[in-house]
Amino acid sequence: REANRYLSSFSKLMRQVMDDSKHTFIPLSEELEMLDLYLKLEHGRFKDRFDYELNILPEDKTSDFFVPPMIIQPFIENAIWHGLRYRTTPGKLNIVFSIKNQTLDVEITDNGIGIEASKRLKTK
Repeated sequence: REANRYLSSFSKLMRQVMDDSKHTFIPLSEELEMLDLYLKLEHGRFKDRFDYELNILPEDKTSDFFVPPMIIQPFIENAIWHGLRYRTTPGKLNIVFSIKNQTLDVEITDNGIGIEASKRLKTK
């Protein structure tokens, strides 16, 4: 059942990525759906490695912004793959969306092992 749920979520994410790749910009609400799905999948893959918190704008504000598809996901992936998954104790990933001076601000913070430690562990 767990494998079935994972594959179902993964295929949904892939369909959304393919659909959104046809567009230069997508509504922020769609990007947030994609990020939420991606985070759930990675959290399931790296059980007990990290917890995350996704703080988004009120729903009425997400329709005000359009973003390039998948612009935020690589930064989140980097935090998970190069910092959090190597922790020996559970890590924390925070993604906060806010509006500052009519500009969308996205803050991604984590308590991963750091870039130097990650480089030492990286497979050559």
